[in-house]
Amino acid sequence: MRIAQSGAVLSLAVFAFFACSAAQAQLPSPPSGVMGMIPSPLAGPMAGLAFMSTPEGQQELKLSDEQKGTLQQYQENFRSRLNDHTAPAGQVAKSERPGKNDALLQEFADEVNQEIQQILDADQFRRYKQVGTQAFGFAAFNQPAIQKALQLTDEQKSKIAVQQDLALAATRAAFEKNLGDREAAVKAVTEVRDQTMARLKGFLSEDQKKTWEGLVGKPFQMPQIGQPRRSAN
Repeated sequence: MRIAQSGAVLSLAVFAFFACSAAQAQLPSPPSGVMGMIPSPLAGPMAGLAFMSTPEGQQELKLSDEQKGTLQQYQENFRSRLNDHTAPAGQVAKSERPGKNDALLQEFADEVNQEIQQILDADQFRRYKQVGTQAFGFAAFNQPAIQKALQLTDEQKSKIAVQQDLALAATRAAFEKNLGDREAAVKAVTEVRDQTMARLKGFLSEDQKKTWEGLVGKPFQMPQIGQPRRSAN
């Protein structure tokens, strides 16, 4: 199934992103059972929260001290709330759990976005959403909201699907080849992501490309562990 594949594509493609950002931004890591496998519906909100936890992100959004405090408290409760939303899936048949989990996580993702929207102003929330969309990588094109905004045709969706399947295989191979070498794995996965994104954007019309640029905004490079930090002040 395409949706199931998109979750797998995403989980591998953004693993390096979150492994770095969660540790440095002190964002709660995923709960036991999904460590290293970022759930598709939550990738956007988690990326946005990690973004707002870094001095660089806070500076870019011009967060007030009050907003920083509110967001820090919000993040501290994130892990337990995520567990609460995924726990019910364990009560259903094993064969039905993936779909149940997706539904629960999508519900939680929508809830998180609505709550974050109450903390940020309109411009800040727009940027939060843009960074979240960036985190989806090439799996973003599977998101219903993105497909609707771009008005993708069936032919475009089919072409995109082929490239995503190839990217999934390449991403898995990159991780397997570089087991134990995190830096090399990050570099290899980033190359797959960038090459795939270039191909997918090549399927878009000029108007669609403009819409896409508005959806992702300017690139934000999440600081890596060990990278010199700039003050947010």
